[in-house]
Amino acid sequence: MTRAGTLTVAALASWGCGGGVSNEIVAQKRVLTTSALTFDAGMVAVHTGEELELYLQSEAQGEVTIFDISVDDPDHWELSEDWKTHDCDGDGVMDCQILDGGGSSSSPVYSEPVVLLFKPTTEDEFRAVLTITSDDSEVVERDASDEGLGIWRVVVRGIGRQACAQVYPTYIDFGEAPAGGFFQETVTVSNCGVVRLSIYDFEVDGSSAFTVDSDPPIYVLPGAIEDFDVAFEPKNTSAAKASVDAIVNDPEFETRVKLSGNDCTNGMHPDCENTPEPGSGWSDDDGDGWAEVEGDCDDTSPVSYPDAEEVEDAEDNDCDGHVDEGYYSFDDDADGYAELDSPGDCDDNDPWAFPGATEDCDGRDNDCDGLIDEGEDDTPEAACAFVVEREIATQDKGGCSTVAAAPAATGLLAALALLGLRRREG
Repeated sequence: MTRAGTLTVAALASWGCGGGVSNEIVAQKRVLTTSALTFDAGMVAVHTGEELELYLQSEAQGEVTIFDISVDDPDHWELSEDWKTHDCDGDGVMDCQILDGGGSSSSPVYSEPVVLLFKPTTEDEFRAVLTITSDDSEVVERDASDEGLGIWRVVVRGIGRQACAQVYPTYIDFGEAPAGGFFQETVTVSNCGVVRLSIYDFEVDGSSAFTVDSDPPIYVLPGAIEDFDVAFEPKNTSAAKASVDAIVNDPEFETRVKLSGNDCTNGMHPDCENTPEPGSGWSDDDGDGWAEVEGDCDDTSPVSYPDAEEVEDAEDNDCDGHVDEGYYSFDDDADGYAELDSPGDCDDNDPWAFPGATEDCDGRDNDCDGLIDEGEDDTPEAACAFVVEREIATQDKGGCSTVAAAPAATGLLAALALLGLRRREG
């Protein structure tokens, strides 16, 4: 059976139109659509991947067969083959997906998920067009195959951003510890970026008496913190030193956590009664209760230390890598513009909306010019030029269902076929 042969005919009543008979013959419509025209993968860390799931919809009585799905930027959008759930050509290999009929625009039948892996390679915006080929009976655009299958298109988009990591303390002194004991301290990892921070592994260099007592992977959401534990298990009372490297998806992160135990010659632990020298990183130079090795990002400012209250003073008060977050002068969505900039961000919660942005077909004012979905020359709806047209069936005055272009031809063939069948039966 050819792809075109999947057409289902519904005989609603006896044939006739214009001859005094008010009954109709209508081919079952097959309508494929999506819940949106633009799908957003969000912000994703550069050189990592994030899955975007979207669902196709069947919105008419006829079942819809999806024969092909392709993406025009496979370098950044990897399309999973799992959407293929049926064997349409009978060779034992899944090559299509069939959506049941019986849906409507208000209650559609949903497909199995179409999964795209978004893989940004740089800090940039990435857009691609997803093309779906099916036996939809209403779309005007058709492919070049003999069957003339229908084309449906949507846009997928995502933003690549570098991850950002901070750790504190950067120095842990376990002081004097007896042999055979177990001692533990906590290291805090702060996400100072706008994408998820991933800790893949830990590397301990130095004495085997030190270990990391937490299992990777560890994920830190933007603006959040997570902890990992470092353990010291001395076999004797000799001085021991090591360092811990957290392997993260921040390419610029090079901070080591230095570890020391049973070393009062160089240590700063209270057991050793050594007084740290100002400026050494181990002393609290600004008197805020935090030394630089403990996470103070500015040991010359008493209003800047971990977990301090952020105020609008052009300083990173809470040492999270951001300045004045929560205020109108801060770029909340990391698109390069804040509300108080000139020109200002018209929606500082949407990274796709800022002055000069590309206008997408998403029902939003992306470029902050007061217009929605316009083209480069302000042509209305020009950002939606990729959207396919439909030939919608209409009712004429005589009670007959009429459609334009290809759907009209298929409806006529169905009527003739049914007429021939009744003549043979007679």
